[in-house]
Amino acid sequence: MEALGICVDGNELKFAHLRKVKKNLEILGLEKVFIKRAGGEPPQGETEEPYEDAFGLETQQEEFVKEEMVTPELGDNVIYNVISKYSQKNLKAGMNILQSDVSFTNISTDFGSKVKNLKKQIKVELDKISGDISEENFDFIKKPEKEYIAFYHNNKLELMNQILNVISDIKSEMKIQLVDINEIALMNLFVNLIQVDEEVSILVYVGNEFSRILFFHGKQLINFSQLINEGYRSSGLLANLYGKVIFELDTAEFEEINNIFIAGDGDLSKYQEYFKEKFPESNIARLPFQRLFSYLDEEQTAEIDSYAIPISLAWKILAGKDDNFIDTNFLPAGIRKKQKAFAIAWHGLVLFILIIASIAYFYQENKRIDNEINIIEAEKNKLISGIEEILPIALTVDSLSREINKIKPRIALVDSLKPKNMLYSDLLRFVSENIKDINSIWVNNFSGSIKTFSFSGNSLFRNRIYKLADSFEESKIDNVNSIQIMDKNIFNFNISGEIPEKK
Repeated sequence: MEALGICVDGNELKFAHLRKVKKNLEILGLEKVFIKRAGGEPPQGETEEPYEDAFGLETQQEEFVKEEMVTPELGDNVIYNVISKYSQKNLKAGMNILQSDVSFTNISTDFGSKVKNLKKQIKVELDKISGDISEENFDFIKKPEKEYIAFYHNNKLELMNQILNVISDIKSEMKIQLVDINEIALMNLFVNLIQVDEEVSILVYVGNEFSRILFFHGKQLINFSQLINEGYRSSGLLANLYGKVIFELDTAEFEEINNIFIAGDGDLSKYQEYFKEKFPESNIARLPFQRLFSYLDEEQTAEIDSYAIPISLAWKILAGKDDNFIDTNFLPAGIRKKQKAFAIAWHGLVLFILIIASIAYFYQENKRIDNEINIIEAEKNKLISGIEEILPIALTVDSLSREINKIKPRIALVDSLKPKNMLYSDLLRFVSENIKDINSIWVNNFSGSIKTFSFSGNSLFRNRIYKLADSFEESKIDNVNSIQIMDKNIFNFNISGEIPEKK
């Protein structure tokens, strides 16, 4: 099985061609092409003033050309040339959404453990912040505690639409199976490549026009950094990355970083040296692609870090449900249905054969059902004979039932002679049984009159007090106070009410 990962970042369009044979993953090819940018090419030789981070960090002196974060103008001819290479292959393709088309929102809400549709609940919260968003255009991931990161796109999907046009024009067998965001692709890469336990790790990704830092505790995502609208050509990138790391670590209150993994474009050796100087106690490394991937071309080893996102997209398609990939996919339902249109045509013949076979099947079933009806008729006749035999017994039972009905008014009269109010002994038994069932409650004092009662006590949990009070039909909680004994909260309470009538 083969898959093609496609990633657009600024004026670069990257392709990663992967193959899976049993459980072995092979990288068949990596390719990068350049596309026209919106507004034309940036002026040559224009450089940025040295960047000084808000944290007072060192400035970087490299004279890289600064590029603004703009949406690329995807060219049909470029895509046409690349997709044509794979037109004879029955490939499944996965692609990213432009970084500028995706928005992120943190949601901190306790939905409770019994929520039936978590995605709908999060959409309600998201709509309050960002307006009405189509359920097809958003998804979310869970952070620690009761926090979620919701992400959604603006429904442009330019890359997908242009590739679909090319596939249609050249009549390619390629199918688009996955549309995902960059951050999910990076998370999937980390979770399935890195072997860590309860260590604090960060993944630093440097792209062409954006950079992003992901923070993990073990394999659990803690947070993303804010989007960094700078790529590997920016002179202030390293200081900006360092500042984001320090800020997020202070926010998360981590004392140290155990691992820093680096991926993306640019001089990764230089990035490693920089972070080793800033975090000498941490393990600084690139992503270990060689642990799971084999290369048909050894030269790919040097440039594989630049293709982290398209590799992750293709790998997710190949993995299916075998690995720990986050189950997100922004491929519109209409596209999925349309891509199945060719399968429906040849299924028509199969359906016709099934109809003929079903006619023969139902004919046999009809004969079988007729036989069963005859058997049931015979059983019915036996039952009628049995009923006639037990009819005298049934009449005797009916006579006894009428005699019992005559005695019932006398029994009711005897019951009415008993006192209607519970005795204290009955009430105390009722209270003690409820305390035993509820648990973690004890009573210190009890008092009462003919119709009312009152008692006070202590509880290890506040909700147990309300549960005890609810066991009486007419009762109220007069007061609840909290005291602390040996670092635990103990709740004092007083409950009063009417003594229930004995039924």
